[in-house]
Amino acid sequence: MNHDETTETTSTTNQQTKNKSLFVVALFRCGSLECALFEVVVFCPRQLIGNAPVQPVLQALLVADHVYVDKITNKKIVAGIFHDLHIQRHHKQERKVNEAGQSTFQIGPGGMRASSPFTYISLTEVNGKQDFELRYVRLNDDKQLFGTSFHVNCQNPLEIVEVVVPLPPLPAQEPGIHALELLWNQKPLGAYRISVQEMPSNEDDAT
Repeated sequence: MNHDETTETTSTTNQQTKNKSLFVVALFRCGSLECALFEVVVFCPRQLIGNAPVQPVLQALLVADHVYVDKITNKKIVAGIFHDLHIQRHHKQERKVNEAGQSTFQIGPGGMRASSPFTYISLTEVNGKQDFELRYVRLNDDKQLFGTSFHVNCQNPLEIVEVVVPLPPLPAQEPGIHALELLWNQKPLGAYRISVQEMPSNEDDAT
């Protein structure tokens, strides 16, 4: 090979679809007649494309009464998924006294309010330590009723990350649509909507 020959270096970037792996292929070619071709393939992690983190992918967001974890298989058992809450306004209880002097009053139906539920979250495309936020919002006036933050640490963005977060009793003072929103870096990843409905009172049933 003549030392006076120039060496041409070309590089090509092959990015397939979004969130796919990025491969940088460098082709080194020497000479113009008979060339020797070398290929160098460099794998760039998904989360480092363009020196900017890639948004995690939300696979599931559920609200349920309980989430159990099988200690042997690590499977998550989500029990009592709900999206409706029923409330009943408090009315003055009228006591009735019979001839024997015994007083009676009617007790309203139970099961109107949920206790402290859980949320189940399934994520992928999480690389390294990432911060997330859960917000429970009343949609008719966009008022945040409560919120909590948590972080996830995953070194392989191809893995599935499951998170179980205990929630306080869901505020349901007024009928309307609410949403449990999941955010990453202040960007919404998804939301789970819960409808709060008012049950008819005993007086309404009588009329």
